[in-house]
Amino acid sequence: MKGRSNMLDKGDKVGLIACSDGLKLDRKEAFHQLLEILIELGLEPVVADNIFRSDFSPFSGTPKERAKSLEQFYRDPSIKAIFDVSGGDSANEILPFINFDRIRKHPKPFVGLSDLTVLLNAIYQKTNLPTYHFQIMTLVKSMEQINHFKQFWFNNRLLNIPQFNYHFLRGDHLKEIIIGGNLRCFLKLAGTLYFPDTKGRILLVESLSGGPSRQASYLAQLDQLGVFKTLSGVLIGRFTTMENEKYSPTIEELVLTITEDYQLPVIKTEDVGHGNHGKVVPIGIPLTFHK
Repeated sequence: MKGRSNMLDKGDKVGLIACSDGLKLDRKEAFHQLLEILIELGLEPVVADNIFRSDFSPFSGTPKERAKSLEQFYRDPSIKAIFDVSGGDSANEILPFINFDRIRKHPKPFVGLSDLTVLLNAIYQKTNLPTYHFQIMTLVKSMEQINHFKQFWFNNRLLNIPQFNYHFLRGDHLKEIIIGGNLRCFLKLAGTLYFPDTKGRILLVESLSGGPSRQASYLAQLDQLGVFKTLSGVLIGRFTTMENEKYSPTIEELVLTITEDYQLPVIKTEDVGHGNHGKVVPIGIPLTFHK
C-alpha cells in the first residue's frame, strides 16, 4: 500500500473507550483536557459509558459491557476511529465477548497502547484489519504529540513509511508487516486463537516496567514458542525502566543475543512505547526500513 487519503477529516466523530482497566478518577481533568484538544482539532469526541473505574473496582464495566461498547462503536457508521484511553491488565477479559465478524464488516481504526496490545493483535488476527499502537492521552499538554497526531491522522499520505526515528542494530533493510507491542501483554495471547501469525513479520516489542531478568524471561518464552525462527525482524521500542535505570545487560543486548542464531535484522527506536512522546505504529501494515 503506497498511499492513502486522510484517515480523519475535520467534523469526524471519534469514539473514546476503556477496554482495559478504567481510568482512575484522578484522571478526569486530563481526560476533559483531551476532549477539548480533540474539539480544537475539529473532531467530535463520543465517549463510551465505560471510561472511569468505580471507587470500589479497577473496572469501568464488566467484560461483556466493555465488549458491547466496543462493538457499538464499530457498528456506528458515524464513528470514524476508536481510541482506547486505558491500560493496565484486563483487556484480554473481553476477547470471548467480541463479535469479530461484525468488526470485519465495519472496518475503522482501533488505537491503543500497553495492555491494548492484546486487542490490537487480536483484532488484526481475527479480521485482517490494521490497528494502531498509540496512546491518545499523550496529546494532553504536549504540542509535539498534537502535531504528530495531525500529521499522521490528517495529513499523512504514506502509510508504509515509519513516522518515527530509528537505527539498525543488525541488518540494513527490512520491509514487512508489524505485529506486537507491549511485550508482557503480547504474551497474554500465546496459546490462544488470538495470537497473530508471526511468519515473516516484524515483531515490535516495548515495555514500561521490569529489569533485565524479567525481559529475558519474556524473550525466552517467545523463543520457546518458536517465534524468532519465523520472523523477518525485530523492532525494539522504549523499555522505560530498563533505559531510565541504565540496567545491564541492556534490552538491545538481550534481543541481539537471543536472535543471534537466526541473524534477524534488529531495529531500535526511542520514539515508540510508553511515555509522553510515543509515536504511532500501524499493526498489520508493512513498513519499510532503510539503514
